[in-house]
Amino acid sequence: MDATNFIFDGKSLSDFGFIICEFNGETNTSTPSNITFTTLKVPDNDRRRFLSSNYEEVISFEISIAKYESKKNILPINSYEDRAIRKWLCREDGFHELVIEQEDFYNIYYNAQINIIPQMVCGRIRGYRLTITTDNVYGYTEPLETEFNINSTSPYNFLALSDKADYFYPIWEITPVQNGDLHLKILEDINQTNTILKSVKANNKITIDSENGIIEGISPDNFNWQLPRIIQGYDETVNTITSTLPCHIKIIYRLARKAVC
Repeated sequence: MDATNFIFDGKSLSDFGFIICEFNGETNTSTPSNITFTTLKVPDNDRRRFLSSNYEEVISFEISIAKYESKKNILPINSYEDRAIRKWLCREDGFHELVIEQEDFYNIYYNAQINIIPQMVCGRIRGYRLTITTDNVYGYTEPLETEFNINSTSPYNFLALSDKADYFYPIWEITPVQNGDLHLKILEDINQTNTILKSVKANNKITIDSENGIIEGISPDNFNWQLPRIIQGYDETVNTITSTLPCHIKIIYRLARKAVC
């Protein structure tokens, strides 16, 4: 890992006067997410038939941090600084966003929890060994936005570039240009019917949070609760988005990233 700083829960390691480092030749390590296949032995055949797959572990990795003055001077940590670091990193309220900042490498965001072990030298705390455990088998990009205008004769082709071959569920901000019933459809999603928004008003923005099942700007009685989603295959996947009414749409989303920092 070629990095010296990270941001956790909105606060930067450098704001505390610390950097990512290595103690006494140790290395910063990561645990890959291994895939396990479930297979079935085919009678009278040496081959096995694939049934399903799953990840056995989430991403986890270890790094060290120290209070830094220069390459030759790692400073001791006093009790006030020790309390501040523990309060920031040792959280009991769930996962929080973590991003490792690296030059010449795009940032990957994780939902993570952190455990720390003090690194003692001559009876003084000189740094910490951090074990970082995420909530998933991949990270994410920063929030991305795509905006476009569509109508009944002019769909929009959205190119999905996630590393995870699956559906993903953006936030949709839909602003109709005229009154009426709006039917939204991703043509490639053959397993889901139209998203129907009844009696929409021109210039009245409707927000659909597809991941969390939250809507704003329209009565629940005027929504058929078909949450629009994007399809991602193993190759680049085009999603053709159509609408029966002219409207302006903004999609807010994060793409899965399987690279490990």
